[in-house]
Amino acid sequence: MIKEILNAFEEMSSASNKVYSLNGELNRLSELVGVLSEKVKAYREEGDNLGANAIANIALDDIEPEINCLYEDFHKSMKEFEQKAKRLKNVCAFYGINVQLGKDNKVINFYKGSI
Repeated sequence: MIKEILNAFEEMSSASNKVYSLNGELNRLSELVGVLSEKVKAYREEGDNLGANAIANIALDDIEPEINCLYEDFHKSMKEFEQKAKRLKNVCAFYGINVQLGKDNKVINFYKGSI
């Protein structure tokens, strides 16, 4: 019983870590695109269209495809996480352990008599 619950928890935790990592990478790349966009504006204001176009090409050709790929991976990982969380909840419910994985209550309540 305990091993099955711990395995389900480990799977959910691993999936959660992957989602967290991909989210951080997406945020980092989105910030980079924002900074590069500001640089493009600054170059255009100074009349350096070649420099602005070079920076814009880097953002569009190199970074945007990376963001799109990560975005797809993020949604796949999020779906996997939701499945693992549901599995954990079902395993715990099978053994009579109350698990609420919602936004309001992120605590798993283990009762002394149930383990």
